[in-house]
Amino acid sequence: MPMVQLVYSSQPTKQMASRDLMEILDVARERNQDARITGLLCYAGSHFLQVLEGERKQVCETFYRIADDERHSDVTIIDYNYPPERLFTDWTMGYAGLGEIRRELIRRHAPDGEVASLLPDAGSVMAFVRDVAHELSHGFLSPD
Repeated sequence: MPMVQLVYSSQPTKQMASRDLMEILDVARERNQDARITGLLCYAGSHFLQVLEGERKQVCETFYRIADDERHSDVTIIDYNYPPERLFTDWTMGYAGLGEIRRELIRRHAPDGEVASLLPDAGSVMAFVRDVAHELSHGFLSPD
């Protein structure tokens, strides 16, 4: 089966505390390992931005389960593609919160400094995600 990459955004239905995010990540990492899915979750307070990579069937099943989760709303697919290789080879689910992402990195892609302003443009989102992944993989941010 071909590998796919699905990128979506959503809005949390409540302010997420650290323990809420850790619970989401713990479950995601366990499920993703079993399904051989890799990816990245960014939490920017007003939005989630997530990338899922893996075999099409597993990614779609995972996305449908996520879309039904009551902890967020306005789930919107930003991009769905068939990349030649994984962007997140080492993480079942990397994580970057707004406080961990350097403000300069956000402004490089969103002049107003708001992650939400990136969301309408898949190219801008993917450039931002690649930069976050680069920072995570080079130790500027911690993926766990």
